[in-house]
Amino acid sequence: MFLTRATLTGVAIAAVLLPSSVAAADTVPSATVTGTATCDAATSTWVIQWSIRNNVDAPARVDEFAVGPSYGTISGLKVGDGIGTRTGGPVTVIERVPSYAIDPHWTVDAGLALALTWGGVQAEADGQLTLTGTCGPSINPTVTFTSKCDSSVDVAVTEPANGVATPVDIINIKRVELQPGGTVVVNVPFPNSSNINVYVHNVLIGHGAFAWPAGCYPAGPSAADRLHEGEGLIRGRAGADRITSPDGRFSLVLQAQDGNLVLYEYGKRPLWSSGIHGNASWATLNWGSLSLYDDHHQPIGWSTPATGNFPATLVMQNDGNAVVYRDSDHAVLWATNTCCHAPAPPSPAPGAHQLNVGQALPLGGQITSPNGVYRLVLQDFDGNLVLYKNGTKALWAFGARFDSYFKNQTDGNLVAYLSEGPAVWASNTAGKGAGTLVLQDDGNLVLYRNSDHAVIWATNTYGK
Repeated sequence: MFLTRATLTGVAIAAVLLPSSVAAADTVPSATVTGTATCDAATSTWVIQWSIRNNVDAPARVDEFAVGPSYGTISGLKVGDGIGTRTGGPVTVIERVPSYAIDPHWTVDAGLALALTWGGVQAEADGQLTLTGTCGPSINPTVTFTSKCDSSVDVAVTEPANGVATPVDIINIKRVELQPGGTVVVNVPFPNSSNINVYVHNVLIGHGAFAWPAGCYPAGPSAADRLHEGEGLIRGRAGADRITSPDGRFSLVLQAQDGNLVLYEYGKRPLWSSGIHGNASWATLNWGSLSLYDDHHQPIGWSTPATGNFPATLVMQNDGNAVVYRDSDHAVLWATNTCCHAPAPPSPAPGAHQLNVGQALPLGGQITSPNGVYRLVLQDFDGNLVLYKNGTKALWAFGARFDSYFKNQTDGNLVAYLSEGPAVWASNTAGKGAGTLVLQDDGNLVLYRNSDHAVIWATNTYGK
């Protein structure tokens, strides 16, 4: 007869195997196993006192025994030990079971199973009891999760110095054996790294999942208007999600909302896009090819043509074209073919209170009266040119027109244009001479002719 630990997972039994020569029921050899458990909080260990009582007047011998759970240890019992007759009283042995419980509802079945021999007669006896809840401070192994740039996770499991030798299951791919005070590190590759559970004896002691470490992203743009070899645009990271032409008019952006790579004029008008939505986390320039990748470093189906192992640079130009140039000879490897757009007119300096001849307000541009009370702004959300008092009260506007800029022309006319399109509003002062548009401290916006300072046009909002 051979007892396995599986014997201890079922209902307690008293199976008896006898030769045919045993006839009287009251002489059938048997034994009874009972147990009581107490908590040793100092060591976080259940201490079980097992009592083995012989039920007949003939002595028995221990041929085999097994304890449960598998991580329990027993003292005071070994193969070959004798069990005295029923009049001699029970034999007491001690089992110690470390408490790996992490909640008060956790249970584990403990048991002791014996194979005994009375002369030539063999029989089994076992006893079980249920341990419930925690016992003392936790001696669970500690678990840490470290995400790697290849989408895997290093799982480090450390057994406390006061623990015991412990089998640890990391999801369903690896079992490791820990010794007191020891640490084992297991690398969990993708896709298993997206959901990692760590168990000790079916008790969950840790949960983790892969998350991109900051250092795993490509380097962002080192220059505002270009990507050098190995650099990338990073979705949702301010300052690293775009490159912008030197004049500020055109931007190539990896959009946070959908992962699409889009080239905009003035941040409003789309001129080109990759047509890829949802999964792109970065766009990287590698060996002259610009490619989109997801969170797991996998390409997602869009890239510029492969051009061989030639380092290159992606440039966002003032003419609206985004171009990949080979570094060695400046040859064009790829372009958005969104050239050519007329150069943007110069803008007034920040804080200026006037628009000089030839200057223009782009979307979002503004001039402010010297006293700071009045502000003329070309609103970037609707293209409307509005004169505000104290930032909230609108005194004058020409009407909402998307995608426009407002220019003080050399012919004396103030004109609002659609980008690359027709005029949508004008002061109708062409031919009256070049002038300067001034926002005054009295709230009036006035166009003065440069030659004699005569008033050419005004909003007549003084004193309002």
